[in-house]
Amino acid sequence: MSKEIKYYSNLRIFDKSGSKYIEKRYTLPTLNRQDLEDLMQRIVLQRSAFEDLHIPISRLENIEIQKEDNLFQLVVIEKFEGLDFVDVVDESNFEMYLERMLNDIYKPLLSSTNNEILPVGIDTAIRNCVFRIHEGDFCYVDFMPPKVNYRGHLTQEVPEIEGEFYNIRILSHNNRFGVVYMLYINLARRYPSKRRVIASLIEQFLNNIDKRELFSFIEESPFYRLKSNTDAIEIIKKYKRLEGTKLSLPSRRSLHCCTIQSDIRRKY
Repeated sequence: MSKEIKYYSNLRIFDKSGSKYIEKRYTLPTLNRQDLEDLMQRIVLQRSAFEDLHIPISRLENIEIQKEDNLFQLVVIEKFEGLDFVDVVDESNFEMYLERMLNDIYKPLLSSTNNEILPVGIDTAIRNCVFRIHEGDFCYVDFMPPKVNYRGHLTQEVPEIEGEFYNIRILSHNNRFGVVYMLYINLARRYPSKRRVIASLIEQFLNNIDKRELFSFIEESPFYRLKSNTDAIEIIKKYKRLEGTKLSLPSRRSLHCCTIQSDIRRKY
């Protein structure tokens, strides 16, 4: 896989007329203006798909293409909705906020279809879910790169990737079983001592929405079956160097990954 820089971003929070906004400025050195117009359309489509499913999202104020130093930039301005999951939880409210996030974001998403592949993708990084104090709910805020069915293709990266890496992205962003598993992994990596609580709350949540079968990837994970929190924490430390990647913790399910990827290729 190429190591060239695909894009980089700068974030800025600013005040305007007594309200806070966040500017997301993406510089994409490998894309021309037509590519950016296409990307902008995909971002809008993913946002619309979330709205159609009644998933709370950040309010979009403006999205446009700018040019600076002979490089095109995509500039997105959204309302600053609040603090993300990591910044609002503590020891006393962890379970309450996790239940809230599951119901606000993942209930409408996972209930939207009985198919293996979701109608729209999601990045399960927990900082992508922000708590809106005034509304009392979590909203989703990350639409770059957009993960949406666009012209018959499930988009994943900018520029798009191919081959096995693409199939892994589909598994973690679009496959209902994979999305639940990656959410568990992302939560457990951040809070390893709470991995049993996390698994229990996810299982209870899935039971409540009649989707218990989506727990199967978690159940088959050796990490889930560890009895010692100390062992879990040590495993997490070993994976710290991979922070921000999509590499999950080892699972028996990975042995069947080629079969899953073949299924994806047949369907799409």
